[in-house]
Amino acid sequence: MKPYFIYKGKNSREMGISLLKLPPRTKPERRGELITVPGRDGFLFESEDAYNGKTLEIECTFLPPSGKSQTEIDALIQEILVWLDGSGNLIFSDYPNYYYEATIINAIPIERLFKRYRRFMIAFEVQPFAKSVSPTILPVVVADEQVIDVVSFYDTHPKIYLEASGDIEIHINDTIMHFTDLESPIVIDSELMNVTDEVGTNMNNHMVGDFPVLTPGENTISILCEEPSEFIQMNIEYRSLWL
Repeated sequence: MKPYFIYKGKNSREMGISLLKLPPRTKPERRGELITVPGRDGFLFESEDAYNGKTLEIECTFLPPSGKSQTEIDALIQEILVWLDGSGNLIFSDYPNYYYEATIINAIPIERLFKRYRRFMIAFEVQPFAKSVSPTILPVVVADEQVIDVVSFYDTHPKIYLEASGDIEIHINDTIMHFTDLESPIVIDSELMNVTDEVGTNMNNHMVGDFPVLTPGENTISILCEEPSEFIQMNIEYRSLWL
């Protein structure tokens, strides 16, 4: 099968775009600063514990579907130009279970689209890691300390669905979150660093502490809750990260 990509939910094959070669996978650049110390060989690297985004370039040709009139082809080209703009999720056929959060910034040469088999480049600016299309959901139904196993190649920021009332304290690895005056289920989004109720109302004033990060492998979770407060249940949702 010829390679393809899916962007904003549309398959390149359906748009008449032929992908000549899949982009190489590169490890994202770690953000930090190289420091030289007088009188010492080599250098020190002061890391920010974060990664830069990267660019994935693909070379394509435009081959309109057979049986279309020139008017229909012209309309398809306009649709392609609207499609290949802005931001969306990007999936390549070699890793169909992972997507990048991508943005297209480079210009698409329109004149090459009007001439069959002319090659053109698309440059996707993507976040450092690809995310699994299907999230993993881990239920937590007891307050006792427990260990969960996270399948990911890099640290991942979970989304937590908590149902409890009153005051409750949640420990995930070395991170502590304390919640007060809860009356309804809440959603804790570690990536966006935001707490809401189920309909999206801001609940950040009910939380004190840091947002957790899940590491590959074993992660420890414990919940502290004293009467009359009540812990009912909690679901931890995360997406595996890949290059």
